[in-house]
Formats: sequence, C-alpha cells, structure tokens
Amino acid sequence: MGEVISAINAKPENVQQFLTNSYVIPDYQRPYSWDKEQCSKLWEDITDFFENQNEEDSPYFLGNVVVYNENKKRIVVDGQQRLITLNLLVKSYLKINYLLLPSVVSTQTISNGNHCIQQNQRTSEF
Repeated sequence: MGEVISAINAKPENVQQFLTNSYVIPDYQRPYSWDKEQCSKLWEDITDFFENQNEEDSPYFLGNVVVYNENKKRIVVDGQQRLITLNLLVKSYLKINYLLLPSVVSTQTISNGNHCIQQNQRTSEF
C-alpha cells in the first residue's frame, strides 16, 4: 500500500468535479452488489432534492466517499457502490437524452462519460 496517512481531510466537491476524477477500486473491495431498489432510492433521493430545493445554490450531499491518492490515482476505500451507481445513472441519463435530443447533448459529453467505467486486469478503474 502507499504512504501512511497522518491526517484525514474532508474536501467537498460538486458532482462534476467528483465525476471527472479517475478512481481505482482495489481488489479487496467487495464486488458491485446494489440492486434495482438501491439504485432507484439513490435516483429518487437526487431528483427529490432538486425538485424540492428552496435555494437555487443549496448543495446536495451525496454521502462520504473515502479515497487516498497513490501515483496520481484516487484509490477508493469506501463509497464504491454509490460511486459506481452514480456513474451508471449519469451515463444512462446522458445516453437517453442524447438519443432523444441529439442537438442538446453533444457527442463530446457522451464520450467524456465513457471514460468513467473501464476495466483493468487487477482493479476496476473508472
């Protein structure tokens, strides 16, 4: 493993910042196991927040994702189920909107979403 962690720092990020990073899910993490019910709950939570928010700039709290940096990669310690699900939901949303409204969502947006989920022989990287 990498260097010893001397302090834990919390760094809030917006979803765009969060999803544009590259992450590695180590072998020791459990496999992806969320089912339709858990995915639907996350999606409903997100959509309910934005439909019912009182202030335009109020932030949405996705939950904690614990990572550490090693060789310019973010290694996921906790939150991988939510992270993978969010990437899949966003990718599906963009793909559906691209099919329905190709002039609104650019091909560049879709191709940028494709980098999110890639398989590596020893680790899952997205």
